[in-house]
Amino acid sequence: MIKRRDFLSGIVATGFVFAGGYPAANVFDTLSERNSSRSINRYPVYVNGKGGYIDETGKIVIKPQFDKAYKFSESLAAIRMKNKYGYIDHTGKIIILPQFSYATEFSEGLANVFIKATPCFIDKNGDVVFENPRQISKFSEGLARINVDCSVGFIDKTGRIAITPSFEKASDFKEGLAAIKFMDDWGYIDKRGMSVISSRFDRVSSFSDGLAVFYEIDKHTGVGQSGYIDRYGRVVIEPKFRFALDFSEGLAAVSGGYIDWNGKLVINRDFESYGSFSNGLAVMEIGGKHGYINRAGDIVIAPMFDEADKFYGNLAQVVVGDKIGYINKIGKFVWEPRN
Repeated sequence: MIKRRDFLSGIVATGFVFAGGYPAANVFDTLSERNSSRSINRYPVYVNGKGGYIDETGKIVIKPQFDKAYKFSESLAAIRMKNKYGYIDHTGKIIILPQFSYATEFSEGLANVFIKATPCFIDKNGDVVFENPRQISKFSEGLARINVDCSVGFIDKTGRIAITPSFEKASDFKEGLAAIKFMDDWGYIDKRGMSVISSRFDRVSSFSDGLAVFYEIDKHTGVGQSGYIDRYGRVVIEPKFRFALDFSEGLAAVSGGYIDWNGKLVINRDFESYGSFSNGLAVMEIGGKHGYINRAGDIVIAPMFDEADKFYGNLAQVVVGDKIGYINKIGKFVWEPRN
């Protein structure tokens, strides 16, 4: 979700996070735009300072016993016990013993962990696939960003450089393309590292549903507007929005509401902030409180939360005051807010 006043920084964040450091760990690793692959949904909760997991009914299915409990990704979740990180499955069974000084979620079968001070990628058996002391992202579509001497490139799953570091900044690969910044402008490359959309934009997002946001600033007025391009770099929706988010489930949030792929405003509502659709619902903000709308633009869960995440499966994490809970799609708490 993004507030209108935060757009200049948000347009980049909606598409990617730049290489330049390791991702920060959050206790719940939610209130984000990242999706999660779950065959069986489990949601982290805390009871008396210990992390466990609930199912979609709010029933505790993995006893709170961990110092930290993170969200599931690719059927495994990182946990911390006695200052060491390991991984569990959806039954709570420890699959990879806590042994790492830091650990991230699995992506495409690999996870970035630290063995003492050395960053490595491990597989789901806990075996080290390769070590890499450079700054690196998670894998997306078979490649991961790497930062070498302030230049960004990509490595493959063996740790070999697949695209030579030569860009100022870059996004993860999405839909076969990665956004790159070169000579102060943004464009896109393919997985061979070849330019497929020339660097000519002030800012861009990653591709989603076949389209990407671009942002251009009028050199005379200094006013910026956003529109959408296709995979050939053709402008398919003219830049006329103060801000714009990626398409999700056929709709995209823009200034004034939500548009379809033709650029038609199909939800004409002006909220304080907007979220992308997930499982048929999107977060919005009215009067400093967050609620949810459906694809028709109807408010189906009244704005009552201080913060709200998108739905993962049938639950969404929300914040009331300084307490965290989970609601279902009718807005009922299955896990009452607590510290």
